[in-house]
Amino acid sequence: MLYRRARNANGKRSLTQFNIVISVLSMFLLLVKSTMYVLHAFIPLLSVCVHMLLLALYAVSIRYQSAPDLSDPEHPSPGLPWYLSKGCKYAEPGNHGFCMQARGSFAVTCIMV
Repeated sequence: MLYRRARNANGKRSLTQFNIVISVLSMFLLLVKSTMYVLHAFIPLLSVCVHMLLLALYAVSIRYQSAPDLSDPEHPSPGLPWYLSKGCKYAEPGNHGFCMQARGSFAVTCIMV
C-alpha cells in the first residue's frame, strides 16, 4: 500500500517535471529561432519540425493533465480531475488559489496547442 502511494506520488511529480521541461525547452527554442531570424539563418523546414515536436509534447501534457487521478487510494477520481470537472467552488478556502492555478495551467497548455 505504501509502495503504491509512493509510486503514484512520483508519477505526479514526474508530470510536473515534464511540464517544466517542455516550458523551458519552448523558451529556449523561441530564443534560438529569434536569433536565427535576426541573423538571416532561419530555415523554415527546421521550424516546421520544431513546431511538430512541440505540438506532440504539449498534446502529451494535455493528455496526462486530464487523466484520472488515482494517487490517493482512499479518494480515487476515475474521471476528469475534480478541479476540471467541478470547478474550484468545492475547494477548501486554503486550496482555492492552487485550484485556480491548476485550471489556469491546463488552459494555457490547451491554448499552446
